[in-house]
Amino acid sequence: MYSTLIQYTAENSNDITLCLVDWETCQFGSYLQDIARFIADVYVLSHFNGNDFSVQLMNGIMKGYRRLNGEEIFQLAAYTGILLLNWEFVIVDDGPGGNELKMTIAAFAANVFLKACGKDREWFKNGDLRCLFN
Repeated sequence: MYSTLIQYTAENSNDITLCLVDWETCQFGSYLQDIARFIADVYVLSHFNGNDFSVQLMNGIMKGYRRLNGEEIFQLAAYTGILLLNWEFVIVDDGPGGNELKMTIAAFAANVFLKACGKDREWFKNGDLRCLFN
């Protein structure tokens, strides 16, 4: 559910700012969590659809944000691993390939988190989340 915030100034009625806010994920804290949520969601959806569009989408979003420093990149990767692990609970077991998909995503999520904590840049550069390091 989205809410709409409108900033209106009587002095200039042609200059109205409109912001859509998703209050469910609105938070104080690191914006890296927001980017990680997007990356994790797109990654999982690519597995459901079996296409490579997600790689292009993730590359695009990473190019749209400011350049991250080394520490931020690994924080982003760790958040992504945690959020990927949360997806395991969303996938229905009785769906087509549900249990196998759960196991695949859970294993990948664990690897992402551990490799991020270990600052293993080479593992990421050769994998599905290479967009984080481009």
